[in-house]
Amino acid sequence: FRSGPAGTGKTLAVADWTRQGTQAGTVAWVSLDKGDASVTKFWGSMLAALRIASPETMSELRKHLNPESAFLQDIAARVGRLTLVLDDAHAIESGTTIQWLEDLLRWPPEGLHIVLVTRHEPPLPLQRMRLEEAVAEVRFQDLTFTRDEGRALLAEGGVHLQGSTLD
Repeated sequence: FRSGPAGTGKTLAVADWTRQGTQAGTVAWVSLDKGDASVTKFWGSMLAALRIASPETMSELRKHLNPESAFLQDIAARVGRLTLVLDDAHAIESGTTIQWLEDLLRWPPEGLHIVLVTRHEPPLPLQRMRLEEAVAEVRFQDLTFTRDEGRALLAEGGVHLQGSTLD
């Protein structure tokens, strides 16, 4: 998952990653809000994102009105690799969606990868996943530039700052 305060570029960083080649595979992007705490609304949002990400695959599959990991596995098998990005995951801190996500993360379908973009650690069993090495985390402090890195980046763009201007 990717976490950090508001305005720190979490969404941009994940969007750039999804565009950098085939590692992400087919990407379904869901921008969450508080209403998605209800698994029924969340499932509708996810189906809409899947229709955008892979319209041909979605038209071939029987529509599922209820959340089913087998359905996601069918899609992942057809597209090769499916990455489900859940942006603003902090919006669903409680509700039936959290329980569904916990189950999905515990027994993920083959070929499905989930990216949570959030302002803080979600209420999911991440400690167990860390022990199983089943989660990769990118936190705000992991992406913060050092002063020298910031100076080098600006210099590449033709900007040269002196003294404490970078502080």
